[in-house]
Amino acid sequence: MQSTAVCRRRFGQPRPRALTAALVVSLGLGGVRAQTAADDESPLIVVKSALEQWMEVEQDAAEARAKWRLGKQLLNDQIELAKTEVASFQQRIQEHEAKIGENGEEIAEREQELERLREAQEVLVGIVADLEARVLRILPRLPQPLRTKAEPISQQIPPDANGEKAQSLGVARRLQNVVGVLNQINRFNHEINVSSEVLTLENGANVEVTTLYLGIGQGYYVSANSDFAGIGTATADGWTWRPANDAAVQIAKAVAIYEGRDLAEFVPLPIQIN
Repeated sequence: MQSTAVCRRRFGQPRPRALTAALVVSLGLGGVRAQTAADDESPLIVVKSALEQWMEVEQDAAEARAKWRLGKQLLNDQIELAKTEVASFQQRIQEHEAKIGENGEEIAEREQELERLREAQEVLVGIVADLEARVLRILPRLPQPLRTKAEPISQQIPPDANGEKAQSLGVARRLQNVVGVLNQINRFNHEINVSSEVLTLENGANVEVTTLYLGIGQGYYVSANSDFAGIGTATADGWTWRPANDAAVQIAKAVAIYEGRDLAEFVPLPIQIN
């Protein structure tokens, strides 16, 4: 008892936690140290050992608390980072949803525009088909030199507007062919054209003649020796020639003036009007 009192005066009243730790440690060691303390009858050693063990426990607890605070800070940082990323993803999702809405409106507008273009194309197809039919009706009525010149383009015009050839060409190409033929006709109609042709006369003879065309409405022919001459014009059955041998001299003179073999002067020529 005296030793215990001395121990209390030196170290003060032991903390309950220290005593508890001392008892736990004593039990954990299988009673070896407790037995030694009892044998040695030295309470000071027991208390000292308990204090050391309590300090170790406190140190371990302090380290654990420090690690826990660090881990908590790291966890909080990760949570904040995750919140930032989630907010960023939500913003991007909203932006994409807005773009999808805009794209949907744009797609609807384009579909409407496409429908309008389809309707316009149908109208254009009808116009082109009508022009093709009219050009094909005009071709037989044109002078032979003009038909020959326009033939590479006119042969591309499909005879059937709904046929396979028309479908394969497409509207743009078909319109281009029509415009090409019309340009050839327009150019020929605004010029004087002289060429050499072989005509079959009324007596059945094939004669090489020089032809003179005043546009596509009136034409003349004359043989080399001026024995045969005639007037030509467009009719519903095609280009038609009729004899005009009495005008052979005037026609031959008009051809010579055009070719620069004679001086320019007024030359009266017969005209046939249908």
